[in-house]
Amino acid sequence: MARAVPEQLAEIQRRLLAWFEGHARDLPFRHDRSPYRVLVAEVMLQQTQAATVGPYLDRFCARFPTPAALAAAPLQEVLAQWQGLGYYRRARYLHAAAVRIVREHGGSVPCAPADLRRLPGVGPYVAAAVASFAFGRDEAAVDANARRVLSRVAGMPDLDDKVARAFVPLGRGPAWNEAVMDLGALICLPRTPRCAHCPLLGVCRAQASGRAAELPLRRPRRVRPSVPVLLLAIRDASGRFGLERRPETGLLAGMWGFPTVEGADAGPLALAADRGLHLRAVEAMEPFRHVFTHRVWEVRPFTAEGDGPLHWVAPAELQDLPLAGPSVRVLRRLAAGALG
Repeated sequence: MARAVPEQLAEIQRRLLAWFEGHARDLPFRHDRSPYRVLVAEVMLQQTQAATVGPYLDRFCARFPTPAALAAAPLQEVLAQWQGLGYYRRARYLHAAAVRIVREHGGSVPCAPADLRRLPGVGPYVAAAVASFAFGRDEAAVDANARRVLSRVAGMPDLDDKVARAFVPLGRGPAWNEAVMDLGALICLPRTPRCAHCPLLGVCRAQASGRAAELPLRRPRRVRPSVPVLLLAIRDASGRFGLERRPETGLLAGMWGFPTVEGADAGPLALAADRGLHLRAVEAMEPFRHVFTHRVWEVRPFTAEGDGPLHWVAPAELQDLPLAGPSVRVLRRLAAGALG
């Protein structure tokens, strides 16, 4: 590790913190460092861009202002408030974490990384980020941006956690973590690093060796299998939508949406027969792709009038249900009159 940490560590710390004072991003979740809000923000920021999180964070924390309020809320309501962020497993874990915070920590978010790691859905990064940003601890909060910056500065194909911790200046953990993240977001970009504008020019090993664009070494992309899916957007004579709730386990667990079925040979009439539905005026819509973490749905949507054993919901009531992403996309098309 001694060779991995650059000899100019103090100079690196000085330069980057000085740069950060004039170039820090004004992000809404940085304005309030209360532990619960930081925890919610960091969970939301997993797999969601920073620019998107702000409004969702405000609405979520207004509805569930404390861990106790979140723990007491029905999961379906929590999922409905999460709608639009995607990756709903995060909301489920956050709800479970709130229950444990109330039960084991008196309703207060714990400050020790080890205690944070024991919360459902909280991994090394979120635990370090909460400990650093909410409690001022000198933890290394290493997200994708930070990993890229520090790997390049250290000249490492992949960052070692001990090296990341060695970079954190004593007593400046929160500022250091944000500075590294902001440098990665603004200057030390993945494929086209702006080395000429970097405050660490001359003390970055990857730049000095001409390998900045190569590091860290990229893992091969995982191939997502494509799955053909038929979706039936059905309305009754009064204009209510027919929805069904997905199972509590598996893809889109517990979410509401239009009836769907997987399979290249699936058709709206076969789906209707399987669900006991009676259809009229069936029309095809434009197909679309919906990307999940581990698979891609190739969605063929149809609209129809009909009736049958579904949960029938008036348009004004849709906002109260956690709706699956593919169904939300179809509803938006219907609202825009995009049939055909």
